[in-house]
Amino acid sequence: MKVFPQSRLPISPAARLRGLAIATLCVVAATCRAGALGTGPLLFVVPAAPDSLADSAPVGSTAPRVDTIRIMNLGDGLLRWAAQVKHASMWLTLQPDTGTVGGAPLQVSADPTGLALGVYRDTVIVAAASGSSVLEVPVVFRIHQ
Repeated sequence: MKVFPQSRLPISPAARLRGLAIATLCVVAATCRAGALGTGPLLFVVPAAPDSLADSAPVGSTAPRVDTIRIMNLGDGLLRWAAQVKHASMWLTLQPDTGTVGGAPLQVSADPTGLALGVYRDTVIVAAASGSSVLEVPVVFRIHQ
């Protein structure tokens, strides 16, 4: 079997920094029918915007701060994702925690209820449902006077 190099796919440097690429290799056996030959690799990227979240609330407040992470698919096809809070901080919740690109955006809620003055940190992990691509979005939540 011969392996032929494929052309480079145009992915911007910013997209490469924000996400991980998943390449699917198409193996094609030689046939007499040209129409039976497949195409080159398909590329899926799971970037998010923004690439970090920062918010604050006054000490004693109880109203959650809600931010949105928009998950994009820079490739073809349906991309399913799942999200979780890396260190399971009780002040940080996600809604929904699973979805598909083009569906509901990922809502990140930081709840200041009961938090003392200080800076709280955790990370939202967004992964392709296949588990082969992971993106981490740092979250900083500051409780002030």
